[in-house]
Amino acid sequence: AGLVLGLSQYVRPSSFVLLPAFVVVALVAARDSGPRRAAAALVLAFGLVLAPVIADNWVRYGEFSVETSSYAGFGLLVGTNREAGGRFNEADADLLRTLPGDTLRERSDAAGRIGAERIVDDPDGFAGLAVRKLVGMWGEDGYAVFFALEWERDPPTAPGLLLAGYLMSALSWGFVTVAAAYAVVRGGPAMPTWLVAAVLIAGSVTLLHAFVEVQPRYHAYLTPLWIAAAGVALARRGARGAAAPPPAPR
Repeated sequence: AGLVLGLSQYVRPSSFVLLPAFVVVALVAARDSGPRRAAAALVLAFGLVLAPVIADNWVRYGEFSVETSSYAGFGLLVGTNREAGGRFNEADADLLRTLPGDTLRERSDAAGRIGAERIVDDPDGFAGLAVRKLVGMWGEDGYAVFFALEWERDPPTAPGLLLAGYLMSALSWGFVTVAAAYAVVRGGPAMPTWLVAAVLIAGSVTLLHAFVEVQPRYHAYLTPLWIAAAGVALARRGARGAAAPPPAPR
């Protein structure tokens, strides 16, 4: 798990935020056979895979960091823009180009400092924005329909087909999320390890995007976790119903 998570950091620079969730899952999964060793091995594997990144950041910037992107600060700048709802916008992109620095990384770091100042100067406003971003990330699932049928489409897609696509997307996403929530509620304090992992990973990503730039499609790589949770919960409910004893004869 630590190896795979480390490799994913090279692909998606925010993967490192999942490390605490992975450690908790390792402790839970190995509770009867060396949980501390399991968690330590996971962290060690993660660190070894990212050793080249850590060394490069230390040599270049004097920072002990697993950051694999030059845009981390810019993401915070965008994520704290209340006018844009924490989503990508041209105003912040134009601002990035005017900030001091000889490299993109230096300008992005300057952008990150502006984003941090926005949080400190107006914490109440930031809290309200974080809630709106939470809704924006999880509230709808029509991004695929938008890219496939609407974005830069010439000639335009027939309105009926477009509406049907969005409606099917909304219904399927609603079904999956409700069924996954049912799995969590039914799991209670004794949730199986895989469900603990799904909840912690989703929570970690949600917390991250309370601060940085957000889009509805950013929940796409978590959807398989919710589908698995929903599928297992519904299958178990169906199995319990099928195994119910027949009514006693009168």
